[in-house]
Amino acid sequence: MKITYHSYPMLLHTSFDKENAPDVLPFVMPDEKTIKKVQANKGFQQLLPTIAIKNTVAGKNATTNIYLSDTTFQKVEYDEYFRNTQFRQFFTSSIKPKYGTILMKEGATYVYMLLSKQETKGLKNLDGCYIAVALFIRDVFLGFEEGVITNNGIEVNQTGIYNGGMDIGGYISFVIITLSHAEGKTFKLVECVSEKIISL
Repeated sequence: MKITYHSYPMLLHTSFDKENAPDVLPFVMPDEKTIKKVQANKGFQQLLPTIAIKNTVAGKNATTNIYLSDTTFQKVEYDEYFRNTQFRQFFTSSIKPKYGTILMKEGATYVYMLLSKQETKGLKNLDGCYIAVALFIRDVFLGFEEGVITNNGIEVNQTGIYNGGMDIGGYISFVIITLSHAEGKTFKLVECVSEKIISL
């Protein structure tokens, strides 16, 4: 498996801090309508700058990057028993704030950011744990979703940008299931440029 910044540019874009982040990141939008939605979407506009700030505070690239094999992707996407088990596990365990990427075949990449309750209150003035998720194929933007995780479940904001028939809550649930599956397990680390990637 060869992972490079060329095939997974979001891996690079989430590694920046406030000192080395470029003013503009070279995203490709599928159409003019999507461009207008993205420009007006405050949550998406704050996603990567907030990750850069968190890297700055950490004093290093503190992303958690995960590569999903085809087998694991099939489980996360289609196996109802697996999905339900991981979903329940996520909500019954202590939610740990983290951010980074979930990499899949052919350059598909989720960029995610899960904040603690304290961070959510301070940055968003909301109760619960804020989560934001964006989907890319290499550098092409496909969609975005944000919401708040509470004791009652996930409250998905009405600010989502969906392409390709994704259901509301679909981006967030995919990331939650993946993070739940990866939590507390030891996996092979794939060395990639300067990043370490957990391979599931």
